[in-house]
Amino acid sequence: MKFIPRCRNVVLLDHTGQLGNRLILMSHFIAAAEEFGLQVHDFALAPHRKNFAGLVNNPFFTYPPRHVGWDAGALTKLLRKPLASWCRRRSSALEGKEGWLGYFDVNHRPGIRLDGEVFARWMSIHRTFIPWGYDYRCVPWLDKHLPKIREFLKPVGEYATRAATLLEKIRSSGRIPVGIHMRIGGDQKTFFGGCWYFPPEVYLEWMRKLLPLFGGKPVTFVVCSDEPLPTGLLDSLSAVYSPRHLAEDFALLYGCDYVMGTVSTFSEMAGLLGSKPHYVFAERNQNLTSLEDFKIPDFKNRILPL
Repeated sequence: MKFIPRCRNVVLLDHTGQLGNRLILMSHFIAAAEEFGLQVHDFALAPHRKNFAGLVNNPFFTYPPRHVGWDAGALTKLLRKPLASWCRRRSSALEGKEGWLGYFDVNHRPGIRLDGEVFARWMSIHRTFIPWGYDYRCVPWLDKHLPKIREFLKPVGEYATRAATLLEKIRSSGRIPVGIHMRIGGDQKTFFGGCWYFPPEVYLEWMRKLLPLFGGKPVTFVVCSDEPLPTGLLDSLSAVYSPRHLAEDFALLYGCDYVMGTVSTFSEMAGLLGSKPHYVFAERNQNLTSLEDFKIPDFKNRILPL
């Protein structure tokens, strides 16, 4: 059955987790916007409106971008939490109803394929649609529209400039910058029972195991951590580290030649958007045998049901 799109606007609100999750969700909805000819307004990315190219001077954080000559987003970002609260209060009245405004909560339900029949039907019965939750995907369309996604979500601004300056300094000294994402804070010790939490010393072991794979070529590890590291931890390696803003860490991982870390959408999206080989350690004794084990993230192992 062919559905005729009626929807013109999709609104993403402030409920999708941290930066990596928000970037993943926006990436898939950008692809869907290209296919359906609709606009996506991502209020969840409002705090990062100066850090990604498509959001700069874009009042409603819209794709395709609608830039103006000043930072109007400084005002509209204040709408994201009130809108989210209003939406949750009205969810029972909105969900599943035909009309100008549609709503669906994917939490605790099977994921939704944006390139599937269910989402196409929603697009045919609503003018504006609010998807709630995280598991919305369209992997084939993401691959198809990846250049536009990368253009919209390219790191920019002062943090991106700082990152580029540091990476240029490393490269000009003849060394290879390798990004290490240490996720050791927040809820990492309890998330999925802490199965992907590893103390800093374990990351150090992985870094030492990685060095021989470069065949003697000089490497500098660019370490990004969400918690301060013990003093002297990195003294035995060529490494740069300092506590930084989240956006600067993301820009560094985005710009490194290789990226390595445990399970995290933050480093995964840096690899995807930066088109950089990425390796995930999910177990302490996992064997890394070749640089060919690094792969640009592609989400192909995450196809969700209709």
